[in-house]
Amino acid sequence: MKRELPEAIVVSAKEKEETLRKMKQNPKLKAFGEKVARIRRTRLDDLICELKDGVKASDFQNLIEESVGTTRQVRVLNRSETVECRDVDLETKAEQVVSAFRQQFDCGSTLLEAKLQDRHTTVRRRHI
Repeated sequence: MKRELPEAIVVSAKEKEETLRKMKQNPKLKAFGEKVARIRRTRLDDLICELKDGVKASDFQNLIEESVGTTRQVRVLNRSETVECRDVDLETKAEQVVSAFRQQFDCGSTLLEAKLQDRHTTVRRRHI
């Protein structure tokens, strides 16, 4: 059985120490600091803030982006599942797929996103 990972926020920055200092000194992020289980570095040398169970990372994303500035990339890592629907009519819109999925299944307030990809009209090019 897979262990369910808590949500996390990844901050990509060249100066890790300066970024972490900015985050810790910002009084707006005090509530965020109380909800962080641990901070570590990823394999790509980014900062990752793992949150405690039940805490939504998306609630703090904008605050962290304001705190660290625009030169750093802030991403939210949360649990996601992928469902592939095949043989969808070419005229179907992404919103229709999400609506149909919500009608069929009890999704509650779960964020659903549909990406439609047309596999039948792939262009093959030949160089002569």
